[in-house]
Formats: sequence, structure tokens, C-alpha cells
Amino acid sequence: MNTSKVQGKLFVSQNLAAKSQTTRHAEIPLNTNSASDNVSFQGIGTNISKKGCFYLRNLSDYMKDVSEITNAFIAAIGTGIIAPAIILVSPGKGDKEDQDKKFFQAIRQPLSAGLALAFQLPMTMFITRAIDHVAYENKWKMFRDDTIHDLIPDKKYLQRHVTPEELAEWESKFEDTTNGKSLKQELEEKIRSKYEEVRLDISDEKMAKEVEKKKTKFLKEKIAEAKHSELLNAKVQELKAEMPTIKDKDLVTEDYKNLAKQRNKAAYEAIEKNAKLSWFDKAIKMMGFSNSHTKALEEAQKTFATDEGLKILKEECAELFDEGNIEKRLRKFVENKDKSAQKLFKGKQYWISLFVNLFMVTASCYALNWAHPRFKEQIDKFNHKNTDQQLSDDKKVEVK
Repeated sequence: MNTSKVQGKLFVSQNLAAKSQTTRHAEIPLNTNSASDNVSFQGIGTNISKKGCFYLRNLSDYMKDVSEITNAFIAAIGTGIIAPAIILVSPGKGDKEDQDKKFFQAIRQPLSAGLALAFQLPMTMFITRAIDHVAYENKWKMFRDDTIHDLIPDKKYLQRHVTPEELAEWESKFEDTTNGKSLKQELEEKIRSKYEEVRLDISDEKMAKEVEKKKTKFLKEKIAEAKHSELLNAKVQELKAEMPTIKDKDLVTEDYKNLAKQRNKAAYEAIEKNAKLSWFDKAIKMMGFSNSHTKALEEAQKTFATDEGLKILKEECAELFDEGNIEKRLRKFVENKDKSAQKLFKGKQYWISLFVNLFMVTASCYALNWAHPRFKEQIDKFNHKNTDQQLSDDKKVEVK
């Protein structure tokens, strides 16, 4: 290959790159301000992107908060309206047989959506809430589980059971500033912070509308928080007699145990190496089963994580271990017991819900397979009746 040609090409490409770089520098003005000021928010397009970001964030928050009932209705709309429309406009042969086939496939979708709602809503509205009631009010007596007796109703459950009288009472003190910041000011700060995150200003009029729109939900959350705190305090008073039996290790939460594992990963893994599990022990451990060897290993690792977690807890929350902070210490103990009970409860709730849902889905599918051909038959009869009527009318016209 000719060296001069290669050098010539390199020179041209370097020259073009230099020009491109110069052009780019000419187009983008240098700014010596801070990194947060480097982005210029000017023009209608940027304003739209800011608003779009804000509304998308609000939509994301809304989807987290929506109830399962709302989700069921959204799914039903998709199945009952959008799916049939897509089926009807999808390409095909275009003859009568193909059109009839598409039509009957399309009508199956809203029928399926209606039956799914009919079976799903009772599950969501009554059965799930009944499980909560049995857990929180009756303490799962049917399971005879001691851990469940430490279960305290969670904030979502308490929020659902806020009475109109309680709401009215909190609304009456919404603007009260006796204790410093009012609930209204707290809500306004919460709303304003969301706007400030995307550099949007909010007018007084808009703020008033937002406060009015979000006030009820905000108050229910605050009432639920207050009730949950009261229940924790009541449990603390109930357990005061047990204070001498509470050990320092009882205050170590799973979070501190996990933190201890991360900080002492090598030592934690060394416990398993020292246990010298056989290939069989490792296999059953991997599959989620256990035997005497794997149980001994789990106990050793748990003890290590608890001991190391306690050291971290004492460093970060030294006041918990002072003799004068007995109530704080006891509250921490109660919170830990509640977390363990909640974990156990969620497991029971999952399996019961799964079993009931499987039954509901099976019943829903059976109902759909029973209803669809009969629905199709009725439409066929209606169409034939209209066709016969049209033929009869045509004959009458011909006789005349």
C-alpha cells in the first residue's frame, strides 16, 4: 500500500475531526458556573420536558399507591376494549369466514374481562381483607403460633379503618399551629418539594388545589401513623414486666445482621468452610432443605451475625443500652418482635392468597368456557333472525 496515500487520508480525517471539534465548541457556549447551573432551562420544549418529568413522577407515585381494585379495573379495560379492537383490525384473508372468526375471538375478550372482575373483586375486597382481620384481630389462633401473638396491625390496615369521626377530628386541627408546624404546612412542604425537584414553581392557587386534593389521604396516613405508635407503646407497657428477661441480642434487627455479614464477609464465609459440609449437605441446602449438619451451620452463622450486629448497634445506638432508657430499649424489642411476626404473617398470607387465587382462576376459566359458546349461539340466532326478517321483507317488496 502507498504510504503517502495513507498519510494523506489520515491528515484529511484529522483535519475533519478538528473542524468538527471546533464547530462543536463554537455551538456550545462555555459556562463557568456550577454543575447544577450548566443545564439551561429555556424555551417551550424544555418547559414541556420539565412538566413531563414531573407528571411522570406523579404517575409513578400514583401507581404505587393505587389499590388492587384499581389495577383490576385497568387490566379489565385493556382486555375488554383494547384487545378486541386489535383483533378486529389485524390483517387476515378478509372473507366472511375470517371476519366471523375474528368477531367471535374479539367478543371473548370483554366476556373474559367481565368474568375476571366478577371473580377477582370478591377476592380482593373480601378474602384478602378477611385474612388481615383474622391475623390482626384474632391473632391466628387457628395456627397456634406464638410468634403471631406479637403481630401489630400495620399502617395500611389502620389506614383502611379510619372512621369518619376520626377524620373529622383531625381535619378540625389541620391548620392548628399550637405544637409548632401545622399539618397543613407539613403537607404544603411535601407538595412543594416535589415541584422543586424538577425546578417547577407552584402558585398559591395551585398549592391550595393540591392541598385540598391530597388532604384526606395525607390525614389518613397521619392517623394510621399515630395509631401504630400508640399500639407499639401499649405493647411496651404490657411487656414492662418482662424487661429483666430481655437480652442485648434481642435488640439486633435483621438489618444489623445483614450489615454484619457484609462487613465481615470473609469470616462469615469461613464458618461454612470450617463446617466441611458433604456434597449431599450442600445439595439439599441449595434446594432449600435441611438436615442436622446444615442446621448447625445456620445456627453458627446466625450467632456470628447477631454478635457482630450487636457490636454495630452499640456503636450507632449507644443510648439504647443506658440504664435510664428502659422504655426506648423495650420499644426496640417490640418493633423487632413485630417485624418477625409480620414476616411470618406475610408468608401465611401469600400461600392462602395463592391457593384462593388458583381456585378463582380455575373457576373463572371454567365460567368463560361455559359462557362463550352460549353467548356466540345467541348472537348467531340474533343474526339469523335478522337475515330471515330481511329476506321476508324483500319478498314482500317483490310481490307488490
